[in-house]
Amino acid sequence: MVEQVKRHKKFVSRAEGLLEGSKLHDNGMYLYSQQMEFRGFQRALLSFIGSDALGDYTEEYTIVGKQNRRTMIIWGTMDDGISLPLITLVRELLASAEFHALESVGHGVVYKKPQVVEELLIGFFR
Repeated sequence: MVEQVKRHKKFVSRAEGLLEGSKLHDNGMYLYSQQMEFRGFQRALLSFIGSDALGDYTEEYTIVGKQNRRTMIIWGTMDDGISLPLITLVRELLASAEFHALESVGHGVVYKKPQVVEELLIGFFR
């Protein structure tokens, strides 16, 4: 039970960090806390983290990088999950990808700079 409480606090802290300073913070945290109460949600989240979701995707990026397809990368320069060395590698493997580094934002670029992300996506898909 103690371990479950520690994991719950860690998940909530991560969500808080992603939403901090955004217009979505209060409502997002409310919704996040609600979904944490759904039976099986925490177990599904642990399964996601324990799977290869956080693994090494070098092979997959290499395959996509060799394909003739448009790709775009949007990365926050303060991302604590996707480091500069990792994004540098991804950019090398996806050499033709359109790349956008958003300053002063971390992993939650969609929450922190939604208008910028929206404009980039609309421009990309037009």
